[in-house]
Amino acid sequence: MRIQKLLVAIEKNDALQENVINRYCVIYAECLSYEAKREALSRELDELGQNKKVLLGEKGMTLGKYYEIKERMVSNLLGIDRQLQAKREMLFRIEKESLMTTAAAMRTVPKQPPKEEKGHGGMFG
Repeated sequence: MRIQKLLVAIEKNDALQENVINRYCVIYAECLSYEAKREALSRELDELGQNKKVLLGEKGMTLGKYYEIKERMVSNLLGIDRQLQAKREMLFRIEKESLMTTAAAMRTVPKQPPKEEKGHGGMFG
């Protein structure tokens, strides 16, 4: 809705922009989701490290199992980072293309309105 208002303000809210804006919003929402997942997984990884002594001592987890879990979590974290980076690259490409298109459209708009010709005594003057 915010983007739509901005496009209305610059008179660029035509149907040609709808798919691009929708795609951008979907990818942006996916980025937010990946960022939330990354944060949650990062917190869990921190908790695993903080509870290492308890897990190895009282809970009876083997050192091998502890590092297997940690390795899997780090691997998942790196996978999320790769996905997030790919999504951010998509957003960047859309932003770049949109800015270039808008800049090109702005160059076609005359900087000054055409001067009205004053009457020259002709038929319509």
